[in-house]
Parts: sequence; structure tokens; C-alpha cells
Amino acid sequence: MLIEALKLFPLLVLANLAIHTGVFFMSAQLFPDKLSFIYDKLSFYMRAIIAVCVLIGMGNVILSKCYMHFSPALVTPMMISIGIPIQVMMSLYIIN
Repeated sequence: MLIEALKLFPLLVLANLAIHTGVFFMSAQLFPDKLSFIYDKLSFYMRAIIAVCVLIGMGNVILSKCYMHFSPALVTPMMISIGIPIQVMMSLYIIN
């Protein structure tokens, strides 16, 4: 079980980061200084399409593969325990 958790951990971190990066890209809060030229040229709907197709889609594919190859009893609690700190870190980044 520990070996499976160690294999699963980086995949879940990557899936969480991809999903949350897509959400922040959609709302134009992902690196607002560096990506402002993209945010100025694209409407919200175009950013939403890009985020859903690329970032959130990639995160969901990784997450579904985790559920296919590992026990859901292991994936779900790890996903929750990884997701909460990532949400807090990204929120703190946006606030500052």
C-alpha cells in the first residue's frame, strides 16, 4: 500500500496543479503581470475553452487514469489531502 501511495502521489499533485492552474487561467489571475497580453487579447470565453481543453482536461485524464490503475479507496483520500494544501497555496499566491 505504501509503494502504491508513493507512485500515486506525484500523479495526483500533477492532476491537482493542472486543474487549479486552469481555473486561475480562466479567471485571469494566473501570473497577471506576465500573461496580461494574453488576457487582453482573449475574451473570458476563449480563456475558458483553452483552460478546459488543455489544463483541466489534462488534469481530469490523469485523475481518471489514477482511478483506473489504483484503488479508489486510496485515490480519493489522497486526492482530498493533496487538493486542500494546493488550493490554499494558490489562493495565498493570488492574495499576495
